[in-house]
Amino acid sequence: MKKRYLTTSLVACLVGYAAGASAMDPAAVLRQPQGKVFISQGSAMATAQEGMPLYAGNRVITVSGGRAEVAYADGCVVALPENSLLAVKGSNQCRLGQAQVRATGGFQSTRIGQAPSSSSGGTESPIADLKRPRGSVLVNETLAQNNMDARRDDQIVTGEDSKVGVVFRSCEVTVGPGEQATVDQLRERCKAGVFLASSGDPNAEIAVIKQPQGVVMVDQGPARNDMGLRGGNRIITGSGSAVTVIFKACEVVVDEKDKVKVGDLITKCKGGLWADAGAGGAGGAG
Repeated sequence: MKKRYLTTSLVACLVGYAAGASAMDPAAVLRQPQGKVFISQGSAMATAQEGMPLYAGNRVITVSGGRAEVAYADGCVVALPENSLLAVKGSNQCRLGQAQVRATGGFQSTRIGQAPSSSSGGTESPIADLKRPRGSVLVNETLAQNNMDARRDDQIVTGEDSKVGVVFRSCEVTVGPGEQATVDQLRERCKAGVFLASSGDPNAEIAVIKQPQGVVMVDQGPARNDMGLRGGNRIITGSGSAVTVIFKACEVVVDEKDKVKVGDLITKCKGGLWADAGAGGAGGAG
């Protein structure tokens, strides 16, 4: 049985995880995952699968309705109920009594995902983007991704040693067919009073590409949805092409073991500067 799991480790080996992990013997394997179960290491996250190898540094995370077992190489087994986390530290962790299962962020009274999700088919416009999710970050039971849209009623849950930046939007600018402009030039189209958190740093990311259509270039490369932009980047659109550039207003960091609704973070914007969120939507085109 153990050989079968080791063979699985060479095949499955947590896509996107540390390059050298496949060369090590796994400390344990995942068994009987049910519902939503995830494996994380650093900023990488993957959906759990039966027989997936677990290495020191991996974390097993279950959310509402999820459960799984972690079977160590020495035969010791640890069960994870819903809304829990186990940090894998080594093959003898369970035998030494060090396999501690923790509630995710300590939030058991109001379970993850209980709040209504406007991301799931809702029509409300996003008011922010998520930046640099690290560790275990969930948005309405969905794994957080860099530059992911965030709406007012979306609920963010961070696990231990985890955090994410929430960058609120200030305004949108549409670059139409046959245009060419730097991001700084496009910023002038934003309404008066727009606040950018770059502090004049030319290397700071101040905007994000959304919905490129047709032939859209950023400097010498093709534009990608959710691509970050600096002031000096030049955007070029071909005939019949268009793209939306969304400028940042401010950034709020959601630190570890927290649970918060995106709309409740607005008051934490630097200097209290905020455009349009109070009116119930993201900034309009300048």
